[in-house]
Amino acid sequence: MSDPIFHADWFSKNIPIWDKYLGHLKGREYVNALEIGCWEGRSTVWTLQNVLTDPTSHITVIDPFLGNPENKVEGYERSVQDTFEGNIKAIGAENKLTLLTVKSHDGLKYLHNNHFDFIYLDGSHVTTDVLRDLVLLWPLLKHGGVIVMDDYEYKVPDMGACPGEAIDAFGRIFRKEYYELHRGWQMVWRKI
Repeated sequence: MSDPIFHADWFSKNIPIWDKYLGHLKGREYVNALEIGCWEGRSTVWTLQNVLTDPTSHITVIDPFLGNPENKVEGYERSVQDTFEGNIKAIGAENKLTLLTVKSHDGLKYLHNNHFDFIYLDGSHVTTDVLRDLVLLWPLLKHGGVIVMDDYEYKVPDMGACPGEAIDAFGRIFRKEYYELHRGWQMVWRKI
């Protein structure tokens, strides 16, 4: 095993929230997680090392590795998928991960309902994409399961990228099906 390689860190500031709301899953058998959007795998690596610690636990990751149009191009983006796969290999977790390199709305429809204990939504920032993802992934989350939605406060209206608007709209319609645990840059719900 070796150390993972990361070029950006948009995740570490969220670790206290994840510790608080996902700690009950640590070390449990057969915990299934789903991550929409992984970039270089910083959150995936953390989840595998800190939550999905039992050998029977597993994570499914969906990412087409197309990047986000609102991000400044730095150059390393050309090899993000290779970096992600290398980071998973560096921690020796290849057998605990299924990677689907498709757009989320294409991959989500093939997954099993009521299967995931934890879902992390951090894919497209486009408002309509976020709403579509929520509609498709909600049946996949077990009752009692936790969903973390990233970029709740992110807003680039000129690009149609306001994830919070989609989360709020979905939340109003499904308000009797979840309990809000946290609201900030990330929104955290527990499904009832």
